[in-house]
Amino acid sequence: MKTYPLYTALSQLYEVYGIELDEDTFETYALSAYNKIGNKQYRLHVIKACPKCDPSGGWFVTKPCDMSSIEAITLDFEPAAETSATDNYPGIFNHNVEQWIEANKIMKDELYLSGKFVKFSELGDRIYFTEPYPSVNILYK
Repeated sequence: MKTYPLYTALSQLYEVYGIELDEDTFETYALSAYNKIGNKQYRLHVIKACPKCDPSGGWFVTKPCDMSSIEAITLDFEPAAETSATDNYPGIFNHNVEQWIEANKIMKDELYLSGKFVKFSELGDRIYFTEPYPSVNILYK
């Protein structure tokens, strides 16, 4: 993707639309739009972590030091809906189908996260979970 300096938009406003702004006003509008659009270049990271038990309750993972925000947290496995509370057969079959579908997806992005999304909360330098997951995948920027 080709990028241009921010102030090229100021000259384009005048050339294309005939709008003339002073630099301070343009900068205020441009930076506000830049933050709202989210069209920033940043690096995404993926880590696999194993939650630890917290003595005060719950399970936690310590945040990486370069984390500014969390994009997603998922489990390693695909969720499979159980259709019967008394019979195991439909649930086992659904799980196999979900795993087959996931294994046969082609052209996956390197940051693709399979699995079920996990509910979490952030407190200080930790990410807390309400259930004891064996491992979680964290996509963050």
